Formats: sequence, C-alpha cells, structure tokens
Amino acid sequence: MQELFPPTKWINYVMGTLPGWWLGESEGRVEEPYLAPEKWNKYLLEAGFGGVDAVFHDRQFNANVISVNRPPETRPKAITPLYLGSPTEQTQTITTVLQAAGYDVELCEFSSTPPAGRDIVAVLDIERPFLHDVTEEQFSRFKALMEEVGESGVLWVTGAAQINCRDPRYGMMLGLARVVRTEYELDFATLELDCFDSAGWDAIAAVLGEFQTRSHDSEFKPALEWALADGVVHVGRFHWMSVNEELALSAPVATARKLGISKRGILDTLHWQHFEPPKLEKGWIKVRNEAVGLNFKDLLISMGLVEGRVAETDGLGCEFSGVVVEVGPEVTTVSPGDRVMAMALGCFSSTLIAHESVCVKIPDTLSFVDAATMPLVYCTTIRGLVDQARLERGQSVLIHSAAGGVGIAALHIAKSIGAEIFCTVSNEEKAGFLMREFGIPRDHIFNSRNLAFRRDVLAATHGRGVDVVLNSLSGELLHASWDCVAAFGCLVETGKRDLVGKGSLALAPFEHNRSYIGVDFAEIAYARPWVSGRLLRIMVDMLQQGQLKPIAPVTLFEGARVKDAMRFMQKGDHIGKVVVTMPGRAEDLDVETPPSKPALTLDGEASYIFVGGLGGLGQAIAVWLAESGAKESELTGPTDDMTLKDNPANNLLPIVIFLSRSAGTPEKYDRFVRELDALSCSALMVSGSVSTIGDVESAVKATKRPIRGVFQASMVLSVSTYMCIFSGTEFVR
Repeated sequence: MQELFPPTKWINYVMGTLPGWWLGESEGRVEEPYLAPEKWNKYLLEAGFGGVDAVFHDRQFNANVISVNRPPETRPKAITPLYLGSPTEQTQTITTVLQAAGYDVELCEFSSTPPAGRDIVAVLDIERPFLHDVTEEQFSRFKALMEEVGESGVLWVTGAAQINCRDPRYGMMLGLARVVRTEYELDFATLELDCFDSAGWDAIAAVLGEFQTRSHDSEFKPALEWALADGVVHVGRFHWMSVNEELALSAPVATARKLGISKRGILDTLHWQHFEPPKLEKGWIKVRNEAVGLNFKDLLISMGLVEGRVAETDGLGCEFSGVVVEVGPEVTTVSPGDRVMAMALGCFSSTLIAHESVCVKIPDTLSFVDAATMPLVYCTTIRGLVDQARLERGQSVLIHSAAGGVGIAALHIAKSIGAEIFCTVSNEEKAGFLMREFGIPRDHIFNSRNLAFRRDVLAATHGRGVDVVLNSLSGELLHASWDCVAAFGCLVETGKRDLVGKGSLALAPFEHNRSYIGVDFAEIAYARPWVSGRLLRIMVDMLQQGQLKPIAPVTLFEGARVKDAMRFMQKGDHIGKVVVTMPGRAEDLDVETPPSKPALTLDGEASYIFVGGLGGLGQAIAVWLAESGAKESELTGPTDDMTLKDNPANNLLPIVIFLSRSAGTPEKYDRFVRELDALSCSALMVSGSVSTIGDVESAVKATKRPIRGVFQASMVLSVSTYMCIFSGTEFVR
C-alpha cells in the first residue's frame, strides 16, 4: 500500500470494514479512496488543467492542491513596449528579444496613447525608479494611461523589491500596481528584475508568454506578480504556514531543555522546551543536571496557587545535583568535572547556570540522588531553627508534616541540637515511620489534619506550649499552631498559602515575647546567595560529622515523567523526598518538545511612526512595540522646538510618533500615553494628515533618531484617495 501520510497509515485498517471505502476500485483506487498528489497531477493534466501547481500537507489527513486551468493562447502576440523620453539601447535590446520570441512589437512613448488591443510592456523603471521622482505632469499621464488601457494588460518591468532588494524605491511600484488592480480592475502585472541585463530581458519574454494566457474565468486569479532572482523566476502562490513554526525554524539551535507550564493550574500543560543557556559571566558556572529535588512549592506554582520568583523559569525547582562542565571568569571553588549540589531557580533544566557561591562539592559518599534531596530542606531548617529561632539543647520543638522532606531535615537538626521533639503527621503509616527511624515516642506524635494537635501539645507540655513551632499548615491549623508557642518562643513559617492569601494572625500572643518568622529559602537563594553558600557549607560539615543524613526514603521519577511526579506529590501521602532524575543529554529527554521561537526584540535607539494608530488596534500594537524593546533613553543634546513643546517629558526622546488628525485632542489619550510611559516608552502626538506633505515632514523631523518602522493604521472613507509612501527616512508624495 502506498503511504501518502505516515499518520494515516492505520486509516485503511479502520475504515476498510465499510463498503463505501472501496467504491473507487473501478477507477483505479484499489487500496484507498484518496489519491497522492502525484496521481492528482496525472488526472488534472488529463482533464485539461495545468497539473499540480502547488501542494501543502497539513501533516494530518489532508493536502491542499492548487491547479489552474490554463486555456490555450487566444490573445494576439502583439506587444507595445512603453518607454519614457527616447528609446535607449536597452529598449532596443528588449525589442529584439521580444521579436525573436515571435512577438509583433510596436514601440510607444509614455506621453502617447498606446495602440488598442495590444498588451503593454512598460520599461520606464529601467533607467531609474519612475515613481520616486515622478512629476505632477507624469503622474497625471499615468492616470490617463490607466483609462486608455481598456481590455489590454500592462506588464510593468521594475527593479527587485521583494527578493534581493538593492534599491527599496522600486517597491513603490508594487504598492501602486496592487492599488490599480483593486480600484481599476485592470490586469496590471509586475516583473521584478534583480539585474537589468540579458537574463532580465529573456525573463521578460518568458513571463510575457504566461501573462498573455491569463484568464478570469477560473476560480483562481491569474498570477500578476513575478520576480527574477538569481536566474530563477519566482511567483507568489497560496501556501498555508504556521507563524510559530516558521519563527522556530529561524531560532538558533538550542542545546538544553527546561521545564515550563503553558497554563498554571493544569499539570497536563507541563512541557520541556528548548532554550540556550546564557554566556557565563564572572563567578558563574555551567552544570550538567543529574537530579532535581521536587518540593511542595513547585506544585503550588504549577497549580497557580503561588507565583514563582522568576517568571521566565516559572520558579520550578530550586535544588539540584550535577557535574560542572564549564566555569566562568574568576571561579575558584570548583572546576570542570566536579560533582556539585546547589540551589538555583529553575532547576528543572538539563543544563543549569549557577553562581559558585550557592554550590558546594558533593562528598564522595553521596550519590547524585542523595545530594539532590538535601540543599533546600536543610538550608531551610538550619535557617529557621538555628539562625532565626535559636533552638537550644533542652528546648522543645513542634515539627509539622514531619514525614516530609523539610520535616525529616528538621528532625535531624533538632536531634543534633538535643531538643525535645513533638511531631504531626497525616496518617498512622507516617507515625510508624517516625517511631521506627527516629525513635519519636508515640505520645509525641499528633494528627496534622485537624485541630486536636493543639490540645495534645498543650497537654503534653502541661499547658506551657513549645519553644519553637516549624509550621507548614494553613488556615485554622496555622492559628492552632500559633496557640502552641510558649512564652519567649517563636513560630517559623515555611508555608505560603496564608501569606499569599493575606491571612491574619492574632496579636495577643506577641505580648509575651513570642515571635513569628517567615522563611522562604528560594527567595533567600535569589536575593542573598551568600547566605545560601554559608548554610550549604554548614550542612556539608554536619553531614561529614555524622550529624545529618540524606533525606530518605526517596521516590524517583525520570525527567520524562515529571507530570507523574507532580501528581504523586499532590496526593500528600508520600514519605521522604521526591526526586526527578535528568538524563545526561538534553536530547535523551524522551518527550515531545514544543518548538521555541525567538522573542521579538526591537531597536531601543530607533523611532517608529504610526500613520493614524490611535484606535484600539494601533494602541495595542504600540504597547506590543514597547514591550518588545522600543524603549526611551536620555537626550544627549537639544531637540527641535516642536519636540520640547509637545512632549512634557522634555528630557526624554519620544520614539513612537503618532501622525493623526485625532492627535489634535491629546487629552483624550492621556491614559494611553501614561501606559506607554510605564513601559519606558515615550509617545509624541503630531496633529495632521498623511495626505499633507507638511504634516509628514513634521512627523519625520520630530525625532533625531533613525526611523526603523512605519505602521499604516489610518483610514478615511471619502471619494478622494491620497497616498504617501515611505522609504527609509525619506518621504514621497
């Protein structure tokens, strides 16, 4: 069976049970009713069409095939070359080429009326761009010519504008030709030549043969634009494409993958996406990731319940272990090949960039998986219990969710200090784990799912409470934990829900020197990396002295199953730590990765002009420009009077200029201007019309910066039509 589209190979097996699937057997479709494009080409030619002119596969079940009915030549091969002034040597050469191709050629000067019934080949652009320096008299003659053409067609030969453009002034004719075709309904075609030589003259004869076979009886419009580039004549054809895919193809090849989420709250939108790690700066290192510790905060970020610290990484993952592959300038503590564990934002990545201050070497006794369980949970508990709460031997501590990663780390810290430990867990399995592994008495273990632990803790401490509460509970359970704090004690908060939800806390307990301390170590690692480095070194020292151990037990997931890891943690039934292992190479992540595309980045030192643009669509585009890099900067010199007068922020150079009649009432757009200003982008309003040359001059001269873009966003409904065409920083009426 011929395989047209690989994804549809199974269709015959599914649809073959239906008798209608085989109705085309008598017509030669013996295996399936659909035809491959090459077979369509044969049948279309037999039916009198021109075969398959273009085909586009949608990569699923269909192919869009374009075929144009090409009738036999009915127009006489009588051509009138139209020239300006007197015939040049090039005009004579073109005449000779057309005569050799079998055409009856009759020259005509531009100011004269061409003979009726003959297609016209206009060669007015060969010496120089006709429209750029056109006089009022010549433009009037051009309009009269459009009235005289009648049923004849015009093939205007011009310079390259769309491919291999060397002089953008030739592009003006393309715009005019499209207007003429629309407004006059004439067969006004264009042929762009990338060089005016013998190859170009031969292209005129070849294109003219196709131009004369044009037909308006077909459903498809005839081709009326050609371009000769590098010896090949190109023509525009219908072709569907995905903008995102095309941008992705133009993006540089990425060497790494990172975890992203398309829509917070829907774990199914988690995906691995390509990215290119930045160049290493002073003090930074590049690490090949081996294992990542998954924490409850990662789940909260993915579920949209809290925000990540850094938007571009979604804040997913903040502890990892791996191998150093490259070091930046002035790095002294690690070398390529060293095994390290560290804290950094966006650790769910095949390749990580981290500062050496937040990295420590992994002792030889630890595996990558064991190392990935330790940095965040131990630094959090050392920061909370030792640095902040000042927990001492003989004091008491209540550790909530003690069978989780932070809870187990806190148990090791508290035991090394010699504190009396009370715990809460969610079920008997976890209580048994604490009794078996840590020797916690059963009467010191309480339920974390209801308020009963408050009664039990106060009863076990004879109403005094505990010196330190390590809290991760929320809502009423937070308030119950606050009630468990003894005088001169403190509550160390590691949870986020009440903080994000703007929860309240009773003030009465503060009267007896109680303290409430928040610890978010992801924030500390980002804002105060030197604190992270110090605590990591303390952790390693305690590990080597036997006071700490890697978090155990560990539940492992491969990187391709990160969604399953999130759902597993979402249940809240696990004990110990969840670790996601990363493959040695980014391409070994056996998952579908959406294509990446380069972000639009505009020149912040340029200006952009809007013709009109003060409506909803124009304002939206202007905001998009500002977000894409069209920023303001300090003036380095004086500006003209108009800039200083119309722009309140006289020390700022406006880079988005609106030429609009509506700009005469600037107070109407105050909110819009303030929005652009908040994006570090200035707006300058120039009141006027693009049909008035003086207004256009004012808009162009309003900035000292180069004009990198012009947006046509104006529309006037009237009988008269005005046109202004921009080319670089010059303007033409």
